[in-house]
Parts: sequence; C-alpha cells; structure tokens
Amino acid sequence: MFGFYHESLNYKNQLPNKKFCCFVRRACPVRQSWFYFFIRHDLLDQAHLSYLLGNLELVTGNLKHFEEYYFAGNQIFEKEHTWAVANLTFPYKNFTIPKVDAIIDSERSLIFETFFSEENIITFSHKTFQALQLPRPVLIFGHKGIVSQFRDWGFDMYDDIIDHSYDLEPDFILRQQLILDQLTVDINYTEELLQNFEQRATHNQNLLKQYKKEWPMFLETIYKQIKGLA
Repeated sequence: MFGFYHESLNYKNQLPNKKFCCFVRRACPVRQSWFYFFIRHDLLDQAHLSYLLGNLELVTGNLKHFEEYYFAGNQIFEKEHTWAVANLTFPYKNFTIPKVDAIIDSERSLIFETFFSEENIITFSHKTFQALQLPRPVLIFGHKGIVSQFRDWGFDMYDDIIDHSYDLEPDFILRQQLILDQLTVDINYTEELLQNFEQRATHNQNLLKQYKKEWPMFLETIYKQIKGLA
C-alpha cells in the first residue's frame, strides 16, 4: 500500500567503512538522549551521523536548542552534554557525502521513525522505505511491532543478520537500549555478502514497485469504505 515510496536510487554497492548511519532532523528529549548515548559509547567516529535539532516547521536548530533539550529531562547526561558543548558544533553533521552514499558506507542503518512512544498504533515514513530499498540491514526505532509489520508485508528485514527482538519490547526506553546493543555487532562484509544484500534490496524494491501499481485500487477501496459504499 505504500508503493508511492518506490524509488530508483543511484549507488555503488561497496564495502562499508562505518558501523552504522543515523540521520536525525527533528529534536526532542528522547532523540537527544540517543545523541548522548552515542557520545557515551564513543560512537560518533564509528558512524555517519546528523542531529539537526529541527522542529515541525522544518527549521534547523542550534546550540541554544541543544541546551533546551538537555534541561527537558536529559540532566543524567551531564558529562556527555558538557563534552558536546565544548567540542561539537550544532546543528551536528559529521559527513559531507550524499545521504544514500552514507547509507552504503555503513554496515547498517538506524532509522528513527517520526513516532515511537504511542501505544496500539504503527506509523511509517519515507526514511524507512528508502533504507529498505538499499542493500543494507536496518534497525528501526519506531512503534512496537513495526519490524513485524514490514515482515508481514513481505519485506526482507535481514533477520539472519540483525536481532530484531527489540521490536517486541513495549517500553520504548528499553527498546532503545536493545537497539543500542546492536549497533556495533560485527557484520563480516565480503563481496559475496554484498551480492546477497543487493538481491535482498532488489526484492524490497520490486515489492514496493508492485504496491505502487496496486495503490490506486487500494485508495479507491478506502474511499468507498469511508463513504459507506463498500
């Protein structure tokens, strides 16, 4: 049903240099806690990372906003915050290559979905669908069950590579900790594995392409249900 997210992405599949990538535009106390954990576990140099401190109006933030989200419940990270203010520039971004290239240059992608703490719903956005169309495993910080939903729709979620048991954890804070544990687990990339991942990406691309064809009919069915015609 999300076929409109199908893309034709240009990239060269090659051995990655970073452990993971994570691109964060919006700011909130939880997202900022992730950034502190990256510092605490000495992960900044092991990843392609951005934290733009943006808001709902797409306005990028700065050090002032970084300070505000520290005092919004993140004081347990005093050491990490003090170090960040002294050593980093905000908004933060430690790579200059295009985002798609940054994903390919990473062993796995960490996706922060737009929503993650609400109960009894699952939401999705473009960022996850784009990552699934590239030949890299993904970890998704979203609602409980988001990985299971993608799996049910037929997407290859690299279950033999990534431990997605975090997907069953109802507490998003504990879910965060379980995902953190997965970020630096070694993935032994070889030329053979690159080819294997390319096949998985092609499968996910073709699945979205098929959904793209089905989208108009699906939308018409939903419209009729809303109008009470079906």
